[in-house]
Amino acid sequence: MIQALNCIQAEGACASTAIRQRGHPAETDFAQWFNRELAGSSRVKFSAHATQRLRDRNIALTSADENRLSQAVDQAQAKGARESLILMDRLALVVNVPNRTVITALPQGETQNAVFTNIDSAVVVAGETSLNERAKLQTGLDPIWGSPYAAD
Repeated sequence: MIQALNCIQAEGACASTAIRQRGHPAETDFAQWFNRELAGSSRVKFSAHATQRLRDRNIALTSADENRLSQAVDQAQAKGARESLILMDRLALVVNVPNRTVITALPQGETQNAVFTNIDSAVVVAGETSLNERAKLQTGLDPIWGSPYAAD
């Protein structure tokens, strides 16, 4: 009876060794999974509520908008923010910074007389068009038509 136990233990030891030897592919699978998760962690996610609000108002964010939003979240995170109001173009977004998740979204028309609570920071994101307009103003070009200003 004791010998039978020894045989089972010996077989178990052999099986665990075989598992350990086959463990290397699992380690590479974990490394691949970890790298995918790490790469995806810089993206901003949208809660179901925020997604529904954007969909109801026919607001679509371009990949450039999402990149600008991600940079704004990075700025808030660098300052230690937890819940941030991000004002981007004609949109107000409340973002949970540690989770990189947009909690809610409001278009500019709905922000009149709005009170935002439970936020600890605000980030104002310059729009791409406003940057172009600013460059045109600095060069003396009309921001709408791109032509030089008439002298006063």
